[in-house]
Amino acid sequence: MTLILGIGPGLLILTVIWCLAILTGVVAFSFRADTLRKVTPVVVGLALILSVLLPLLPRESAQSNTPPSSDTTESDTLFVGRMVLLSIMALSALVAVGSLAAFHFAAPITAGRIHSQHSYWRPW
Repeated sequence: MTLILGIGPGLLILTVIWCLAILTGVVAFSFRADTLRKVTPVVVGLALILSVLLPLLPRESAQSNTPPSSDTTESDTLFVGRMVLLSIMALSALVAVGSLAAFHFAAPITAGRIHSQHSYWRPW
């Protein structure tokens, strides 16, 4: 398997996808145009879909050239690590969507002005 900067191509693809999704969100929310802000959930959704689909793709096996023997069984030793990584990424995407809903769609509540006849405060 070829390594790029010491990591596999799948992890590199996932890193690039999520960096582009975050960069798109930061750039879109720095402008005031509403059309750019509507693009961010679509980009994050596509990144999430690709993050779910990429671990499901078959991987190249080291023993693909040898015929399978009847007494050996294949096991993926990296399955648990990949699923933990996938669950952390899904959790971070859910937190991002929750933050978007909390800070973007919720109306801010501001305090009203207090009107009094006295210009000083008396605690008694």
